[in-house]
Amino acid sequence: NIRDTNFANLALNKDVVEAATRDITTTIAAIRSESRLNELLQLKGPLNPQLMLKIGRSHLESLLVSADNPYLVDIVVYLKDIETILTTRDVFFSTSLFYRSFFSEADTPYDDWHAELSYPQYVRRSPTFKRISYYGESYDVIELQEPLPVTPRLLSRGTLIAYVNRDAVESLMRKRL
Repeated sequence: NIRDTNFANLALNKDVVEAATRDITTTIAAIRSESRLNELLQLKGPLNPQLMLKIGRSHLESLLVSADNPYLVDIVVYLKDIETILTTRDVFFSTSLFYRSFFSEADTPYDDWHAELSYPQYVRRSPTFKRISYYGESYDVIELQEPLPVTPRLLSRGTLIAYVNRDAVESLMRKRL
């Protein structure tokens, strides 16, 4: 029966999406609870060169957990008080350098992107679909934004952004059918 087959396919796709979501949520939770990240969120600028070097060494350890997730383009962490971007590939002590040279969102100027990133209130935003350029490659992504740190206070000191590769999730769904 075609109807039963369609329902079975929908149920299978639901299971695939739920498994991918669970993997991504676990990755985000691991990074958000990382003690080194919480230490970095407490820093105030400007940074001296020795502290910049320390951040460079420790950022990879706290973010590399996301490198093994096949659904993620990357996870980007913005440290508001020191205007620093952490990715699994690099540390950027200039948000404008990061945006203009390594990352951009289609149809979004830097000032608009930065304003959204540095929003002062502790707000968890709904997932959004975007087209990004990241290290010279274009991706259709689902953007998941989480305020940082995880505290009872309602002021954000940073933002964690997971860029979920839509093609990877859709490809996984096609393989399951």
